[in-house]
Formats: sequence, structure tokens, C-alpha cells
Amino acid sequence: MSLWQQLKDAASAFEEAGIESANTDAELLAAHVLKITRGQLALQVALGEAKFDDAQAQQFESLVARRTQREPLQHLTGEAHFRNITLKVGPGVFVPRPETEFVTGLAIDAIKADASPSPLVVDLCAGSGAIGLAIASELPHTKVFGVELSDDAIDYTRENYAHIAPDNAQILHGDINDALHELDAGEPVGLPASRCSGSFEPANNAW
Repeated sequence: MSLWQQLKDAASAFEEAGIESANTDAELLAAHVLKITRGQLALQVALGEAKFDDAQAQQFESLVARRTQREPLQHLTGEAHFRNITLKVGPGVFVPRPETEFVTGLAIDAIKADASPSPLVVDLCAGSGAIGLAIASELPHTKVFGVELSDDAIDYTRENYAHIAPDNAQILHGDINDALHELDAGEPVGLPASRCSGSFEPANNAW
């Protein structure tokens, strides 16, 4: 069976499962299996050059079956794109949503308006680290401090922090009480104790 037909069959299965981005998801999964970009996949399919070997075909079929059960696409590929960064994600960590990019943009604008030469950014319940790391990468003069309690999420958080912003961002495995102790700064107004994963709370002039 040609790869074109396999993509078509996968997209049909996704449509039956109620997945709106059926064609896109099929192509992204195939590109993931072949370890090429979606653009490279499209070119190779058009030229009739792209094909799976037996192991890749089996892997693709497995991923398609999992996606039809509504497992997040990003958990299947292990990556999520967020603003100008690419994050490692998987089971146990929330996939960043488009509206989170909007919230991050507001935070970045607020930090830009701050006259401090080295603003402190505290990202509570960091999850994948999307918000804090986007800020750290776009505003390298900031000092980002991420806090994540979840044992399931923390490995992804650590990997993303180490890979994306090792110079101006650090992660703490704990809750807000641990963070306050680590920062050695009294409890900020409006910064409640937190035991969640993947959300974001502002505190005083830190975002």
C-alpha cells in the first residue's frame, strides 16, 4: 500500500472519530515516524518517494489507533510547539493551548514595561514550562523560577528548562511553600499555596 493511501486511510479514521484536524494529524504522525518535517513529507509523497518500512508501518498504525482514541497528538509525537519554542510533552503534563500563548503575550508585554534590569518571573504549576520558558527565551534579561509539584510532569519540566533556557531559568520540584523558602522572600500578596499542574498565577510585579 502506498503512503498516500495510508495517509488517506488514517485521515478517514480520524474523521470518523470526530477529529477535525484529520489530514493534518495523519501527516504529522507520518512525518514523526519518518523523522522528517511535514513539508518534506508532502514533497516526498508528491514525488512518490516516501514510504514506510515494515517497522515504520506498524508504528504508524499503532499511533493512528491511539489517536482515534483521542490521545493528544502532542503526546504521540512527544513535542508541542509554543510561540518560538518546542517543548517535550507526554502523559502527565498538559499540552499548551493557543489561549495560553495569548496570556504569555500579556505577561511579556508587562515585563517589557517594567524598568527593572533583571525582572524575576515566577511560573507556578509550570507543567511543560511553556509560559516561563517562552518568557525566558524572548526576554533573556529575566530570571525565571518555575515551580512544579507533580511527579508525573516534573521530568518534562526539567528537560525543557535544561534544553531551552539553562542560563536564566531554573525549576523547583515542589509547591509554593518550597518556592518561597528557596527564593528567601516573604510570601507575596496574592500568591496562594498551590498544588496544581500546568496553570499560571501572577504575583505582585512578578509574572
